[in-house]
Amino acid sequence: MIIFFIILLFLLFYTYSGYFLLLKIISFLRSNPVQKGEYLPGATLLIPVYNGEKVIRGKLENCLRLNYPQEKLRIIVISDSSTDRTEEIAQSFVNQGVKLIRPGKRGGKTRALNLALKDVQTELVFFTDASTFLSENSLRNIARNFADPDVGCVSGEDRSISAFSEKSESGEGLYVGLEMKLRRLESQSGNLTGVSGCLYAIRRELVNEIPNDLIDDFYLPLQVVKKRKRVVSEPEATAFVTKVTDFKEEFRRRRRTTLGGLEVFFSELSLLNPFKYGIFSLELLSHKLLRWLTPFLLLLLFLTSIFLLHTHLIFRLTFLFELLTVLIALIHWLFLNNKKSAGIFSYFESIFYFYLINFALLFAWVKFISGKREIIWEPSKR
Repeated sequence: MIIFFIILLFLLFYTYSGYFLLLKIISFLRSNPVQKGEYLPGATLLIPVYNGEKVIRGKLENCLRLNYPQEKLRIIVISDSSTDRTEEIAQSFVNQGVKLIRPGKRGGKTRALNLALKDVQTELVFFTDASTFLSENSLRNIARNFADPDVGCVSGEDRSISAFSEKSESGEGLYVGLEMKLRRLESQSGNLTGVSGCLYAIRRELVNEIPNDLIDDFYLPLQVVKKRKRVVSEPEATAFVTKVTDFKEEFRRRRRTTLGGLEVFFSELSLLNPFKYGIFSLELLSHKLLRWLTPFLLLLLFLTSIFLLHTHLIFRLTFLFELLTVLIALIHWLFLNNKKSAGIFSYFESIFYFYLINFALLFAWVKFISGKREIIWEPSKR
């Protein structure tokens, strides 16, 4: 039982710290920088949206201000049969070069993207969410990575902000910030294991139809790796993501994205072959599967420490630490949720967010194992 406890503790440490340190070492020993250069080919920017009347006007105004040659950039809005004023607003931008596509019936984000991809003939395809705003040079900075012929897919970076400030917030902001650092290290040493759905680009020749309603921002990068092209991160291409203020919305979003991720992961198990895909297999296992298994590791560690309480002080301290973090998360949920956190209470929010994510992971596993899927897309309210 003690050996089992040590293994659980090691796996948790490795998932959230050890893997980061391992990537630091790998990137130092075998840095593989992208050969960037000025590169501005024809490009299409796809914006899938469902009932986004509150955000679509600002999104399109933001996209039209981006520093990319207008004659080389097409903007396509794909409304997944929105029932509000989304399509009316998007239609008002037609004279500025924006195209609106509307499927015959609602079928989810992936099907909407597949429909739009049939209309894309440009060399590059950019994908972005309707609820995010892009930095002025984001597309240009992403495109310069494609001057390297080995690069097939490039991810921008998310920055979580409040509705009133561009400063990163605690909780979600801390998690997003750590995730972006991890992606930079993966990019330096080889390939990203997934890209930001808020902003990424891929060579059109590498994009096939996305099957079985799999999520695009995980499925497509894996196909690029299978075709022996690189998937890298561009730190100077920022997508500003407004913080979700309702924890229930964030729970649903995490559950939905994890559920989609699990489906993609188990459909691409061949990528776990290290003899064929090298370090990427370890990255995929460490960054994705172990992260998704965290709720089970935490539960087993808690139960094991209870079983070993009487044997040694270290197990009693572990048990008390776990109990304390759960108590802090409950305090935040009951008394501080949706309130601005400062000082020590900002750490309360981070701990609460950690448990929120892991509860979402647990529910995603339950849905995945039971065969339930969330094909119809419900964007988070921000």
